[in-house]
Amino acid sequence: MVKVYRLKSSVSPQDEVDLDDVWVLKKALKKSGHYDEPQHGMTPYPDSSLFKAIKRFQIENSLRPDGIV
Repeated sequence: MVKVYRLKSSVSPQDEVDLDDVWVLKKALKKSGHYDEPQHGMTPYPDSSLFKAIKRFQIENSLRPDGIV
């Protein structure tokens, strides 16, 4: 069963993002094995690990790997 996540706005490295959206994405990507939690733990702030995880997910699912959700 596919879980659907609803974000308030897009998440990209260039834009101001909603921290709730970042938190939802990090938890979902961690659960799917795409996000590697940093040593200091997960935060609601966008970081390079998040965008690497997004790209990894996109590549594995035959999507354009632009790092934008």
